[in-house]
Amino acid sequence: MAGLDQPISLKYFDLKGHGGLCGLGGGIRFFFYTQGIQFSDETVVLDEWKAGLKQEAMKSGQTITGHLPIVRFGGRSYIESNAALRLASRRLGLYGTDAEADYCVDMAADIIVEARSAWHDAAVAGPEAREAYCSAPDRRKHQYQVLNALIAQSKGQGPHVIGSSSTFVDAVLFALLWDDVVLFKGDEYLWTANPHLELFFKSYLQQPKVAEWCRSMRPDLVEGSAS
Repeated sequence: MAGLDQPISLKYFDLKGHGGLCGLGGGIRFFFYTQGIQFSDETVVLDEWKAGLKQEAMKSGQTITGHLPIVRFGGRSYIESNAALRLASRRLGLYGTDAEADYCVDMAADIIVEARSAWHDAAVAGPEAREAYCSAPDRRKHQYQVLNALIAQSKGQGPHVIGSSSTFVDAVLFALLWDDVVLFKGDEYLWTANPHLELFFKSYLQQPKVAEWCRSMRPDLVEGSAS
C-alpha cells in the first residue's frame, strides 16, 4: 500500500457564511478525516476565483476545467472529486483489488452523482423550484428512496454504504446529505421512511473529526443530528 505522499492539500471555496454547506469539497474533506489523513486547507473566495485566480490555476496546469476542488498530493494536482477520491483510495489499498467490489463502489458513486445533480439544480433555483424539489414525489423524496435502497441492497452497516467496508462513497454520500439537510432542513418523515439512510447519516456524523467540522459550521445540526 503506497499511501499518499505529503504535503496534501485541498483547495476549495470558502463556504463560511453559506449556512454550513460543504459542497463537492466535502466528500474529499470527510474522506481524509475518516482515514486519518493530515491535509491543509486552501480556501478560495468565489469572487476572487472568478476575478483571476481561476485563470491563474488553469494557466499553471492545476486544472483544465477551471473547477474546484483541486486536491494535491505527491507533488501533483488532481481534479474531479470522485476521480481524485478513487485514486487516493487505490493508493490507500481501499480500491482496485477486487473487480466486483470496485463495481459496487463505482455504481454507488454514479447514483450519488445523480442525486447531487438533482440537489444542485434545486439549490441554485428560485423559491418555487426549491419548494417543488421538497414537495414533489419524484424529486427529494425519490432521491432519498433511491439512496436508502442503495444502502439496503449493499448491506451497508453504520457509517458505511457498502457492507462494513470503508470506501470513498461513504464520504461522498454524507457530504450530499449534509448539504441537503443544511439547505432544505431535516425532514423527520423522510428519515423515518428511509431508515438505512438515517442510520448511515447519524453514524457517519458521530465520527470525531467529522463531528468537529460539522459542529464548527452548524452546531444545531450536530447536537440534534438530522431532526
